[in-house]
Amino acid sequence: MRFVLAWVVSGLALALVIRLAVGGAPDAPVVDPAVASRGAQVSSKCVACHAFDSRDNHVGPHLVGILGRQAGGLAAFAYSDAMRQSGVVWDKDSLKQFVMGPQQFIPGTNMGVSPLTEPEADELVSYLESMQ
Repeated sequence: MRFVLAWVVSGLALALVIRLAVGGAPDAPVVDPAVASRGAQVSSKCVACHAFDSRDNHVGPHLVGILGRQAGGLAAFAYSDAMRQSGVVWDKDSLKQFVMGPQQFIPGTNMGVSPLTEPEADELVSYLESMQ
């Protein structure tokens, strides 16, 4: 029993050391690369309006660092009143709900794109999370 506990603890310690060595924070999210890769493909539905890899706003605001951001919080983008007043802070769940039904999640938002399916939403959110 003692050996097993020592083995488990040393394995967790090794995983933490490896994670820190490659630049990850100890509390950084673990994202399945396969899911994130599918999310990158889903993002092709979004790139006409949103930038994923630069802080340039287009028809929609850029999505760099969106997780943890206040909805309607970029000063350099003209959001709808509904978005600015929503009180939403984007986390995985709120972002997923939004891309599955923008008008249902924040009535009056300017985002009028066709909603994503639940699997597409999960993949897109994983992709965004992998870029944090």
